Amino acid sequence: MNAGACGLGVNESERRSVVCLHSFMFSCHFCRAMSHRVKLVKDLSAAGYHVLSIDYRGFGDSTGEPSEAGLTRDTLYLYQWAKNQSGGGFVCLWGHSLGTGVATNTALKVQEQGSVVDAVILEAPFTRIVEVAANHPLAKMYRFFPGFESLFLHIMELNNIEFANDENLKALISPLLILHAEDDRIVPYHMGLKLHQISLEAKKKSNTDVQVQMVSYSAKLGYNHNGIHLDPDLMSVVGTFLQKLRQ
Repeated sequence: MNAGACGLGVNESERRSVVCLHSFMFSCHFCRAMSHRVKLVKDLSAAGYHVLSIDYRGFGDSTGEPSEAGLTRDTLYLYQWAKNQSGGGFVCLWGHSLGTGVATNTALKVQEQGSVVDAVILEAPFTRIVEVAANHPLAKMYRFFPGFESLFLHIMELNNIEFANDENLKALISPLLILHAEDDRIVPYHMGLKLHQISLEAKKKSNTDVQVQMVSYSAKLGYNHNGIHLDPDLMSVVGTFLQKLRQ
């Protein structure tokens, strides 16, 4: 695992830390160095956050073979490292696209260990990987072939790939912020809406006052799947959400 950091004096407990978890649908080679990811890291750092941007195992500069369990372990290790280095300071998990599955998996693991992740931000989140992958533009041309869906599901099961955000959010008790563009052509906007509703229902069922919020971006903005970082008010949106957690 290789983690890039921007402003990483994590032992300064008065500053908040953000672990950025990128998507990984297409290529293992560019990962955290892609332009939209670099801009987000720079914007977060300029806003005063310590930022850790991870290359999962098998991605970028990291060795090893990627797997759902392995990616989750890598992120859990980095989260715990940041917590220890900051003396128990505030650490937020920010996942984008398929990185949202890593984020909710990790947050659930932290809960199983008796703690709670301070905040989770999901940018363009999917319900579960099978659903988003089957609806991906590259897969749509094959969907009408006989047996495609059953074969696809079988491959996922054989490789123990699930990334079930919908199930994870039913149990998650961390404060949650969802960011989704209405014109997202990779992860449909309705998936973000569904996850928001699941989280609200879980909050009601558990009778807790945990913060759950969703910010939608009009299709007129043209942010699509990778453009939410272009929102000039993004750092204000995030800052306001996190500030509420202090009250």
